[in-house]
Amino acid sequence: MGTVTQRSINKFIGKTRGNYNEKVKERKAEKEVQEFLRKNLTEEYHVFENIYTGYGDIDTIVVGPTGIYMIEIKSNSGTITSNSKGYLSIIDGDTPNKNYRDQVKKELGQVKLYLDINTGLNCWVNPVLVFPFGLVMKDLNLTSEYDKLVLPVVDKKDLLKYIYAKNQAKLTPEQINKISKALEEWQKD
Repeated sequence: MGTVTQRSINKFIGKTRGNYNEKVKERKAEKEVQEFLRKNLTEEYHVFENIYTGYGDIDTIVVGPTGIYMIEIKSNSGTITSNSKGYLSIIDGDTPNKNYRDQVKKELGQVKLYLDINTGLNCWVNPVLVFPFGLVMKDLNLTSEYDKLVLPVVDKKDLLKYIYAKNQAKLTPEQINKISKALEEWQKD
């Protein structure tokens, strides 16, 4: 059996502390956006937070007259932009620790499937990626040459504009109620 050196202990502690600090920053970003939505959305919108999927959690889902919004919140700082291929790029800030677009795409499929099954509706879910601590370039969308998903990327203040401006899927009060009840059940699990 090998010996444990002080260097390996220090490396482990540093990595653990870094992971902990990253989780604290992520949770702070989520809380900031969720609180902002609760305070600023009109009463006809419903906000669902931290829905566990079995693989991870959906940060926030908003349901209201303009549609259903699945909101993924990231704590990266810096200038948020994209490269020539449509992939996320962060300048002078925190490097992403995973492919956020792929994460949203997987979560989007889970949310749509759950809502379709549990409401009997064919739900259109609008994904959006939010960076409350970053400077997001105007009209930023992440794309890929391999699929048709266009992922809007916004900062906290532009999130409300995005939600209110999306008028493609008008939901009736009955549909909002049905979707909200299904999400309340999912949130309990």
